[in-house]
Amino acid sequence: MSSSTPRQLPDELVLKIISHLGTLNEVVRYSSLMSKRWKEVWRSIGGGILDFDKSDNIRAYIPTEEQLPFANTVDQALTSLASHRNLDGLRIGFDFYGMAEQARRWIEFGLTKTVKELTLISSSPYLPPLTLDSLAKHDLSRLEVLEFHGMRKIPRAVVQHILCNCPSLRQFALRNCSFSELGGAVLVINVQSSHNNLQSLSLDLEAPGSEVRIELVSAPNLHTFKFRGSHVEFGDNLPRLREAWFSGQWIRETSSLPWSRAQFEKFAPRLDRLGLQLGPNRFRHRLVSPVPEWLLFEKLRFLGLDLFINTCFAPSSLVDCTVLLIAAPVLRQLTIRFANASDMENQEWRGSSAAESSLEWKHHALEVLRLHGVHRDRTASFFVSARRRQLELAACIIMRAPSLKQVLIDTRHPSLIRRPAAEFRLPHEVDEDICEARMELDTQLQGRSASPHVHFTYR
Repeated sequence: MSSSTPRQLPDELVLKIISHLGTLNEVVRYSSLMSKRWKEVWRSIGGGILDFDKSDNIRAYIPTEEQLPFANTVDQALTSLASHRNLDGLRIGFDFYGMAEQARRWIEFGLTKTVKELTLISSSPYLPPLTLDSLAKHDLSRLEVLEFHGMRKIPRAVVQHILCNCPSLRQFALRNCSFSELGGAVLVINVQSSHNNLQSLSLDLEAPGSEVRIELVSAPNLHTFKFRGSHVEFGDNLPRLREAWFSGQWIRETSSLPWSRAQFEKFAPRLDRLGLQLGPNRFRHRLVSPVPEWLLFEKLRFLGLDLFINTCFAPSSLVDCTVLLIAAPVLRQLTIRFANASDMENQEWRGSSAAESSLEWKHHALEVLRLHGVHRDRTASFFVSARRRQLELAACIIMRAPSLKQVLIDTRHPSLIRRPAAEFRLPHEVDEDICEARMELDTQLQGRSASPHVHFTYR
């Protein structure tokens, strides 16, 4: 076996390896396999999903000498399949910087082959605009999954066309995408699935200077809805909606609840999972108090909150959390992610006494609490301040949730989680301060009849 080479492997296994190579460098290393010798093999694969998704390995900048071999590999594979009748799916993800023409060809190829799944993931803003002309001339009847990440300047008419002309569409996602219409326009997208197949809809949209409004009129099989934009209106025919995530200008900048009672009662009572991004880098968002009687998530089991660091530690923020906990009496898991704000070091921290006195509460169903820190590492004082505040908020919630079984506090930045510990070292004084804060938390847990298991990570 020591003398074995990739060329000695069965053709089917080679194809599988090529389409799932982990990094761009590995694609380059084995690109010699994409020679004339393999053309017949590529032609014979038929069906299946061709997966060239390297988005997990996308870096901030990928040199051209790494981009070109990868693009050539994909081009050769698709060229070899040109005479084949159908392909079930095509997934391509990498940095498309400077490669708009290749990306356009790949989208066109997938549509020509009437794929069931088409996914394009990019880290670059320089993707070709998806035009209505390029869609209207193709048969979209087989399309079940369509995902675009990082697409720019998409005409609103394209989104409306997809929603109205894809009878088999189950999953539709536009993530980190933007519209071509700008300059104060109100962009209304009407979601009315006449084919009753749409199950997951994710619209993460930007339109600088414009307002993006979604009218979710009728989607009888819609289970998951994720939205970032200016506003959303809920219709009466959403009987299976169980998971909803809201962020963006609409949810962050409202001065009270983002929903009216009539809107709330159309979707919220049936939700099992809810995600909210509360508060921009200023003190504008406050959930109403006391809690209105109609604000009730009867079946909510999971709640995820994204809180900006200079807002979430103000007393009003604990009120925000409290209102949502009271409104979700059967909640089992609360996950809070702390987003960074540049002016946090100038905040005066007065503790949570104001929030504690404003609402006395206990939550007897909550079993799991997860706190994830997001920060930019700058000074030791900033590092200590952020983590101490997270621990204090954790302690406040812990003391009011007698059924808690597990607490996970991870104060690392997401980019540090996968890095070896040797690459990240804290100043000695930071270690001491964090340990002191952890001891204070342990002290508060003493005396409970059943203390939760606490896992604390800050490296």
